[in-house]
Amino acid sequence: METDTPRRKRRGCLGSCLIVLLVFIVVIAGTVGAAYTFGRPYVARKLPEWEAKYPLIGLASGLLNLRSQFVQQGPLVDLTARQSGSNDKSLMPPDIVMYPDPLEETYNIGPSQVTGYQRVRADVWSLEDHFQQTMPARGWEQVSESDAGDSRVLVWSKGKNVCHTEFVALERSSEVWLRCTLVAEEAAEEEGKE
Repeated sequence: METDTPRRKRRGCLGSCLIVLLVFIVVIAGTVGAAYTFGRPYVARKLPEWEAKYPLIGLASGLLNLRSQFVQQGPLVDLTARQSGSNDKSLMPPDIVMYPDPLEETYNIGPSQVTGYQRVRADVWSLEDHFQQTMPARGWEQVSESDAGDSRVLVWSKGKNVCHTEFVALERSSEVWLRCTLVAEEAAEEEGKE
């Protein structure tokens, strides 16, 4: 009889451990499901701010195609898709800064995205100084700066709008790359009502 007692204890312990493990898995799955279902509106509201503060979040969400899953409940325009726009500098929103007197320039100005490219006769540090003086004067707040290879990147936010400026040194000139995501005022007002 002594040999049966330890065997029963082992089965009881193994059964108890499996039950605890099963309960733990069910609780985790329920928490993840609830967070996904009820947390999406919160993430959709906060994602532009997080991307402005932490550029790697934007890169990761773009690579994993997660942004579209969360932002679909936000603005009516898909902010991740390429949008056709106009190469007409006069359509540039007045609060967005570009460098004066470029050697070359091209733009894609759409309803919720502004992309600009310039080649200018200035070094990267002069470009950075120019943007650090003019962007705040137009209401933008610098949220990060970093070096990415041979380029200098500054990230700006203004409300729910985000702009990335990148400066690349060339042999006798520099390039300015500007990428802005603009949240339409109507979408921002709707989101504020929720």
